[in-house]
Amino acid sequence: MSRILAIDWDSKEVRFVLAQVGKNAVRVEKTGSAAIVFEDELSEETGLIASSEEELAATQETGGSDRTESASGNDESAQGDSAVERVKNPKVSRVERIGQTLRALLKSERIPSAKLLVGASRANVEVLQLDFPKVDEQDYPDLVRNRVLTESTTYLEGQPLDFLPLLGSGPTQRVMSVSTSRTQLSDIKTIVSPRRVARIELRAAALVEFFRDSLQTTVTDEEDDSAEPTDSFPVMLVQEVCDEVNLVVCRGGDIMYLRTFRVPPELAGMERSDRLVAEIVRTLAVAVDHPDSAPIEQIYFFGKEDVKSESDEESSDDQDTSLPASTQNDFDTTQAIQEQLARQGISLVRFNPFSSVVSEGEVERPGRFAPLLGMLLAEQEQRQPLIDLIHPRKKPTPPNYILYLVAIIFFVLCLAGYGWYWSREELASQKKEIAKLEKQRDQLASFIRNEQPLYQILNTAIQWDTAYGVVVLDELRDITLRVPKAPELIVTRLAYSGSVRGRPAFIISGKVASSAAYQRFYQNLTSDGSHTIQTAGPKKLTSGGGFSHEFSAQIFCQRRPMAAYWKNLPVSVQQISNMKPEFYDFQTSRAAGRSAQTKPQVPASGSAPGSMRTGQNVVPGTIPQRTTVPATKPQTLPTPQAKSQGK
Repeated sequence: MSRILAIDWDSKEVRFVLAQVGKNAVRVEKTGSAAIVFEDELSEETGLIASSEEELAATQETGGSDRTESASGNDESAQGDSAVERVKNPKVSRVERIGQTLRALLKSERIPSAKLLVGASRANVEVLQLDFPKVDEQDYPDLVRNRVLTESTTYLEGQPLDFLPLLGSGPTQRVMSVSTSRTQLSDIKTIVSPRRVARIELRAAALVEFFRDSLQTTVTDEEDDSAEPTDSFPVMLVQEVCDEVNLVVCRGGDIMYLRTFRVPPELAGMERSDRLVAEIVRTLAVAVDHPDSAPIEQIYFFGKEDVKSESDEESSDDQDTSLPASTQNDFDTTQAIQEQLARQGISLVRFNPFSSVVSEGEVERPGRFAPLLGMLLAEQEQRQPLIDLIHPRKKPTPPNYILYLVAIIFFVLCLAGYGWYWSREELASQKKEIAKLEKQRDQLASFIRNEQPLYQILNTAIQWDTAYGVVVLDELRDITLRVPKAPELIVTRLAYSGSVRGRPAFIISGKVASSAAYQRFYQNLTSDGSHTIQTAGPKKLTSGGGFSHEFSAQIFCQRRPMAAYWKNLPVSVQQISNMKPEFYDFQTSRAAGRSAQTKPQVPASGSAPGSMRTGQNVVPGTIPQRTTVPATKPQTLPTPQAKSQGK
């Protein structure tokens, strides 16, 4: 909750209300008032506001400093404080005198710093009622200002000006303009100094804000269920202070007509009530001429809600009527007005404004504080008051396209900067990834270069196997079986060197005991046309360790039938090749049978060597199936013991 201080004054007294304003409640902490003593009321002999404690006490009794009971219960000590400051120099201005009285009152009540609301009287502002064609709401500020400049005799360009559209229908819109001069604004700031003004509101308009927030719900609750809602018919609000009376005709919280008339402060009793009734009847007649007005049947008078009792009659008879009306109880005036209006069929309802807020204790003449409470209730909803000369209605500022353009450019630059930063980081990350991949590429390329010769050699062996169904190891075994045995020849190197013109090639180096042994080696390999040898021949050794010559040759394998691989194999190896492998099964047998039906079979004597590709021709580009030789049972080689027994 925020603490807010609302103040106003008239020609006889200053008033304040200090409250805590929350979202849904207003809690009044203190209220108070003090009489204003001007130069013509000072003692000519002493030049002081009061020359003795008795005179000061009499002044306080006359002015009536009203307060609510404080939370600490120090009401008696608070009332003992002086509400009027002693001034040694009586020749001060009226504004300074009001300011001195207000500061003395707030100081005596120990009012802390708070948001300050000031209620301006009708005498401090100029009010004009203007008619305009109905236009957009944003166009009214300029229209009102130009119209006031032409019709007002006191308004100058730059002075505080606010306006309020009045409730009405038809082709035109009636607007009430409220303005004040710079001098009046300066006087208000001087009176409330050193405090800072947050809002300056019109007192009569604040009554409507009060009515909209609190009185409407209160009156609706008092009526029965069949009663018409208060926002469907116009009502009149009457609020009386020392020297003026505010009359407002409104409907549903919207102002239809507003006027304020001055009342001499010394006017009291029946004369005052007759004057009020006359002005009320006059205002009713004007309000009836309003195009949207319905008959006004209810008037709400801000004051006490109690009913007059015999003790009140006795006290009113004893009351000193020579005092100003602001210092008298407003019961007699209200009662007289109520009786006179009742004769005209108009109902007057008295309403205590403090019944709509949280307040402790009873306040004397509560109607004086109705505008202040209305301003506080307007702050409760955090909305713009109907009239505020500090923050008037203004034409909406046109959009600043240059600012929008600058904002867009700034946003684009920020986006581009972020994109550049993100791109830089992403680019750096990509560069690291590229460097890593390049390093892996170089490593793989080096590995491939190193392994390429071996891969090519192995690939030729695979191609020879794929094309002719002969494993390179079978070729190697066939070569070793053709080489003479030691001690005639020893092999120092025998390696597969790849393929030359599609034929497997082997490199062989060795030593022979004689040239005849070399010739037998050469004859064993080339006699059947299965191999071709490229060699420079044997070279004589000077110290060969029992071998006379050495040789180095390159052997090229020729394409030949598979049966040719069998003739150099031992019988035991041939039998092993004809045996059924361990993984042989029924499906393999069926596949072998289908292959035997579609492809010509090679006789068993010409089956392939250790590659186990027996009994079939190999089509280039396919892997031949392994088959077994049927019908014959593997023969067992005779052992040396069996041979000896046979002999």
